[in-house]
Amino acid sequence: MAIVPIRTEHNAYAEKIFKDLENMGLRVEADYSDKNMNTKIKNFKLMKDPYIVVVGDKEAEEGTVSINVRGQKNQMRNVPLEKFYAMCRKMNEEHMQELIASADQI
Repeated sequence: MAIVPIRTEHNAYAEKIFKDLENMGLRVEADYSDKNMNTKIKNFKLMKDPYIVVVGDKEAEEGTVSINVRGQKNQMRNVPLEKFYAMCRKMNEEHMQELIASADQI
């Protein structure tokens, strides 16, 4: 799983999510650089990350995340942080092979 803050102002929120996911025992990486968001996402897609978590002003303000799922054209938007963490726990505990493509699947 990868975390992409849109701008450097969002790095603190991204770091909080990063630490929470690491504490759950998940493998996670983040790009806190000042690169363009699309460039960061493209790089993580090339590495075949199953989920790319994007955070910006709206997400930080509302306590949500937007998620790009590998192989899906649509993005899961405005997923509350606790629901996202529940999704991650479920996939980790059940060793799921299939990617969850909707917050409704939790």
